[in-house]
Amino acid sequence: MGMRASRSAVDLARLVALLLVASMLVAPLLSAQAAGQESWTATVVVKVPAVSEDLQSGRLIDVTVTVSYPGSGRVEVVSGGSVDPTTRTSMEMAVYTAALAAGIYWGSIDASIKINSVGSVAGPSGSFAVAIATLMALTERSAKSIEGYAITGAISPDALSASVGGISVKCRVANEDGYVLVIPGTNVGDVGQNCRFVAEPGVLSAMQLFGWPPVYASFRLTLPEEFNAEMLRIAREFRGEAVKVLEKAASMLDPDVAAEARGQVEELVSRSESLEKASPYAAASQAFAALARAYVYYYQGLLASEGANGLATEISALESELAQLQAELEAMEPQGSIYYIEFLSTAYTRLADARGTLEEAKVLLREGRAEDAASNVGYAKARIYTIRGWIETAKALRGVGHEVPQDLLKLTALRASEYVGKAVEYAKSLAEYQIRVYNVPWKSSLKAYLAGIDGVIGRAEAYLGEGNYVAAIGFYREAMARTLSLVFASGVAAAGDEVYQSYMAEMSRVYSMLSLRSLGLGVASGMGEAYRQYSEAISVYSRVDAVILMEQAVASSLIWSLAALPGQAGAPAGGSGGGLAPEQPLVEPVQVATALTIATAALALTAGLLAGVTLARPRSW
Repeated sequence: MGMRASRSAVDLARLVALLLVASMLVAPLLSAQAAGQESWTATVVVKVPAVSEDLQSGRLIDVTVTVSYPGSGRVEVVSGGSVDPTTRTSMEMAVYTAALAAGIYWGSIDASIKINSVGSVAGPSGSFAVAIATLMALTERSAKSIEGYAITGAISPDALSASVGGISVKCRVANEDGYVLVIPGTNVGDVGQNCRFVAEPGVLSAMQLFGWPPVYASFRLTLPEEFNAEMLRIAREFRGEAVKVLEKAASMLDPDVAAEARGQVEELVSRSESLEKASPYAAASQAFAALARAYVYYYQGLLASEGANGLATEISALESELAQLQAELEAMEPQGSIYYIEFLSTAYTRLADARGTLEEAKVLLREGRAEDAASNVGYAKARIYTIRGWIETAKALRGVGHEVPQDLLKLTALRASEYVGKAVEYAKSLAEYQIRVYNVPWKSSLKAYLAGIDGVIGRAEAYLGEGNYVAAIGFYREAMARTLSLVFASGVAAAGDEVYQSYMAEMSRVYSMLSLRSLGLGVASGMGEAYRQYSEAISVYSRVDAVILMEQAVASSLIWSLAALPGQAGAPAGGSGGGLAPEQPLVEPVQVATALTIATAALALTAGLLAGVTLARPRSW
């Protein structure tokens, strides 16, 4: 299915503009290739403020970042004193993130990070600076542009800046030494009076401060008509079912509770109807929220009328239904178009979500928490509808979209294992650090993340080992989205309007960059576009949901962009295999000269793609 001619011209112009921007990121790599260089080394020194444990004093320290090519993915972190695990992992993530931004496979370089400190070093607050310095080294930007600035902040795996502590002290010591302090945007509220600072939401925006030209392009895909039609069908089906289930629930509930239930479900139904034009996927997701709410009340009514035994019987029936759905899913062809692959991978994650929810329900029943168990059963019942919906949608779009070659599917899963694995390792360390050191308001979310993320990664690795790359990609995508949404997005929605808008714009830039990379391979994520549209549509109701959904859009585009990085296919970072030389890229890097060729190939794709993964109940179906 192709794009209409009138839209094609607009999309082509946008694509060419984005390709021109992307060419700047890989220019040093291309120049090295043209010169036939077999190796190179680049060093950047950055000023980082350090504070004492009691946050009363501090000083500036030099952090020297040296990147060499070729390498095997080694990241060395050294200091005059000890370096705690959170610091070490954050520095490793900074190198991975900078390589991703530069369009270079992290497994083909080595990095040395030397912290000029004689005492112990703890925390992630130097990682934003290291990511910027590494990106400067990889793209051969002049280090003179960074002079006069000290940088603090934690890096996010999608190149955003995350809040750190001790801002007032860091600003004082930086200013006293004549430096302007660069901080994460979410730390603006922590700055004291008379502080000379610049707030940046991420690496791309910070690089503009240090000399990169502004990136104005916004990458968008037109989702296929078949997809939007399926979303509207499902939205209407879910809304109708929600109303029917609500009526059954009302007959079993106390009148006051029934009135409360009706108000909640009707509000979600109305919201779903209002979103149909702006985002059919958003309409389907809000309809799912209505259905889930209706089923929660239904099973609470069932519990009141039949007791815990009735609920246990229902759990057994739902488990049997899930077993049948899993058999159907695993029998489907594990290869096809990008739409088909993404829909099936989503169905796998939804099935795991429903199964895990039922397991929780059984535990709750045994603990005597029957009402909580009833809520879990209601959510799982609604989830079963979504599994069927994704399977049906995949079948409906089986012949729509660009075919994903098996080797590209495998490479995507292997690269995702490396990058997402490192992101989760870092996020877990950071979550534990924040819980231990700071009384952050999102502590409960961090604990929930820690409780569930190993299971998601475990499923991804298991499916990867079995060669089921479709399912593996789905779970890596979910792990990345959970990581970005629950660990790194905290505080963005609660910030002032200017900071909130700056982060949303930065996520849009990252999404555009990553989508362009994967589009060069013919596999730009439609899930990312569906989440982006949903984020825009829901922002009038909830900034929290808008941020989380935009992070999901970035996560979806990130997964598919990984295979576009030049380097050795599937070489484990830190292993002995190393990466391919720049003159032997796995895929052709984007160049200005090839812009029209890639744009033409993009027009041969269908115009867009799919929809989403659930992270926080019940934001998406």
